[in-house]
Amino acid sequence: MSNTAISPVKTARFEVENQLLREQVAGLKHQLDWFKRQMFGQKSEKRLIEPNPDQLGLLGNESASDGDLPEEKQTITYQDQQIQDLSDMVSQQWTEIDRLKKRLAQAKQRLEILENPAEEGGMIHEKPPHY
Repeated sequence: MSNTAISPVKTARFEVENQLLREQVAGLKHQLDWFKRQMFGQKSEKRLIEPNPDQLGLLGNESASDGDLPEEKQTITYQDQQIQDLSDMVSQQWTEIDRLKKRLAQAKQRLEILENPAEEGGMIHEKPPHY
């Protein structure tokens, strides 16, 4: 026998192993296709579905396809946003006012020390006698 000949037992084992690997590859391909559909496929949230004109809206007689908000609701939404923006601005201003109050108090303390050095144990600045 030559070295290149493979025994029938080994051949059968290779065929069984090959079949198992093919089944495993097919299963993995199926999973990969499913993941691709999940990642890149069309999502129902992205599809534009035309509403049924016969379906009533949540508020009663209005149809579900009324579209934009009524003008009053748009105005209220805009005003709510303006109120929130102004509230944020006022909050920032109060923070700045508190910071400036602290700096003013520190400046007052330094000024008092400079005006009354003897009380604080500092030296009195008088002209030396040789002037």
